[in-house]
Amino acid sequence: MYLISIIIPVFNAEDYIVSSLQSVLKGITEEIEVIIINDGSNDKSVSLIKLHFGEQILSKQFKLIEQQNAGVSVARNVGISSSEGKYIAFVDADDLLINNYFEQVLPIINEKSPDIIEFGYRRFSDEIDIVTNRDGFTHKAFGELKTQDVIDGIFAVSIFYTPLRIIKKSVVADLNFPVGVKFCEDMIFLYQLYQKSESIYHIDKALYAYRDNSNGATRNMKPEYIDAMLQLYQNLLEDKRPEISYLKVSVFYVIWRCNKELGQSIRLPFNIFMDSKKLTIQFLFDSKISMMKKLILAMPNLYRILANLKSKYGVKK
Repeated sequence: MYLISIIIPVFNAEDYIVSSLQSVLKGITEEIEVIIINDGSNDKSVSLIKLHFGEQILSKQFKLIEQQNAGVSVARNVGISSSEGKYIAFVDADDLLINNYFEQVLPIINEKSPDIIEFGYRRFSDEIDIVTNRDGFTHKAFGELKTQDVIDGIFAVSIFYTPLRIIKKSVVADLNFPVGVKFCEDMIFLYQLYQKSESIYHIDKALYAYRDNSNGATRNMKPEYIDAMLQLYQNLLEDKRPEISYLKVSVFYVIWRCNKELGQSIRLPFNIFMDSKKLTIQFLFDSKISMMKKLILAMPNLYRILANLKSKYGVKK
């Protein structure tokens, strides 16, 4: 049995997949398996993997799974079901592991065995950015933590990016990424995961480099993305747990962002509109929610206009 299974979905990633897998190889041990799911790529991704990592495939440390294109959620679910590790980690095919990733996380697995290990990240376009850019984190508490003590802050910050976590497989065993959802599938998966977990270890160091990709979903908004987020909000509407209230603020923000990127006013079902106004009052003086999110919650369409003015003319809000 492996300690960690690294799951990497690949779809038309020929420009990045070799450097991504090379970053995974740094510091890797025989306790780690790498599961690569080719999600129907029609470029050179697979031939490059076989050319550069044939030895690892032959030794079965790298497992290459082929499937017809079905989306990242299906690919990740296939990776989970195929994994043999005590813990599961995710890497996107255009991203990189940095700063002795395995050297940092293996002692925590062996000595602490938390349900979730979290760590920081750095955004990059060119690899020099990995050196110069600041670390970002999913929340502000570090070290050994009880999930119940920090879940509000995690949901309020809302950096729902699965590769910033390593997850004990026994915790994730009956969870799946939502099939058919093409936007914010990480948010849907992770909010369920955190409610199942009891313990977290948050490393105060960036171990993951996240590529700013112009082809990503966040840069190419579609109207159906809004529908998926509205449905998620509807599903959360009657849940009164405190952490879910923070999550609803984050979902509202995503809905607002989608509308802003599409250049349209936000239109909400009446029950969501009323709930957002209750949240505005509830979190008015809550420091976990940023002032920007409070203003968006209170007056989303006006804030969109002001944000567009600032972007176009440099007008200060």
